[in-house]
Amino acid sequence: MESENTVKEERVQEIRGGDVLKLVTFEVADEFYGFPIQMILEIIKFTAITPAPGSFEIVEGVINLRGDIIPVIDIRKPFGLPVQSDRSKSKILITEVETFVFGIIVDSVKEVTSITWEEFHAPPMGMTSTKNQFVIAVQTQGEQMLQYMDLKQILRSDALMKEFI
Repeated sequence: MESENTVKEERVQEIRGGDVLKLVTFEVADEFYGFPIQMILEIIKFTAITPAPGSFEIVEGVINLRGDIIPVIDIRKPFGLPVQSDRSKSKILITEVETFVFGIIVDSVKEVTSITWEEFHAPPMGMTSTKNQFVIAVQTQGEQMLQYMDLKQILRSDALMKEFI
């Protein structure tokens, strides 16, 4: 059976694509994360979300984005964190994975940054919280740790959604 680190290393190789990775960095619960910029279609202000009964467990609801109905997940759900009550500074990352377009609610968006693969390290052993199953690699920036997240794995955390992603 493959170890978790071997699987993550294979995933890094699959999505690497070059020596420099451009990440959209964001904050959730005072921690910093990043997704590859090529997966982000746009970033919008938080807007009202219409509940969508019967949708996937991680889907909070849908938004109407210029006539397109987009499902939205709150990234706090797969991370096992409580939903944030004050969303006045929250953003929605409109993303595309394969052919699936959806929004992800994050606490705030920080910047787009370029990082070489040599600056990343395997996640430290002992990172055991629910969200760490989604961390591919980490990079330290002073006292902060940037966690490079596997967007596909976050979506696959919903058992029903695995069929589509």
